[in-house]
Amino acid sequence: MLRVGTYPARVLRTVVHTILASAAFALHAQKGERARGPLACAPVADWARTCTLCCWQAAAVYAISCRVNHACRPNVHLSSRVAISLAMREEQQRGAEKPGTHTQLYEQTLHALHAIAAGDELFVSYLDVGLASAERRRRIQAKFGFDCHCGLCALSGAERAASDVRQERLAAIASRLAQLESTDAAIIKLTTERMRLLDREGLPRAWAYNDVIRCFNHWCTKGAYVKARGVMLEAIAHCELLFGGDAKTVRDLRDIIEER
Repeated sequence: MLRVGTYPARVLRTVVHTILASAAFALHAQKGERARGPLACAPVADWARTCTLCCWQAAAVYAISCRVNHACRPNVHLSSRVAISLAMREEQQRGAEKPGTHTQLYEQTLHALHAIAAGDELFVSYLDVGLASAERRRRIQAKFGFDCHCGLCALSGAERAASDVRQERLAAIASRLAQLESTDAAIIKLTTERMRLLDREGLPRAWAYNDVIRCFNHWCTKGAYVKARGVMLEAIAHCELLFGGDAKTVRDLRDIIEER
């Protein structure tokens, strides 16, 4: 175990990078070549970059989820989530659980964003939404060392231009929403527009779940509890899609709506 307070940050970065690179190389040697798809994968030397996943305030190399390739228009969502095991849940329902004794499960999970045919490759997005095609390609090449040829990046001409306009608008909406208080009615309009743009881009509207939760808070401040309940049910559905029904986020949201 490394004591963070004992070593300079630059030393820790070097040690962690070496450990992760070794783990990635071992995974490559054990499993063979990374799954092939429409993307040009980085060489083995770049596995520490392409096969290291962030989880909470750390990073790790997973035998399965780290091997999922990138697409700007993904078909699965990768989540670092907190869940409670079935045995723990049964104890809670019986009232047998002792306060403070249960342990939550920290997991990497992949959830399908839509129906996926048998044999199709799974893709997650390594980038945040709201980037034009040229900027996405630049970041992917600079950080991960490969060129993206996914369906969204393969657009050309007027279709690519229209997509870039939508992506830039998504970035502007996210910036504006971050500045608004829950009492501002603009939250409703901007969140609705954001989900419409995500639909147009072929991206999951569930990615706007945080904004939908803010819409719930807005309607609560206005005393419109029927509308608030409907919005919260939508937020729960989004979170179930992204994280699974047994995720802590989903259970917390259900508790909130039950209290209302």
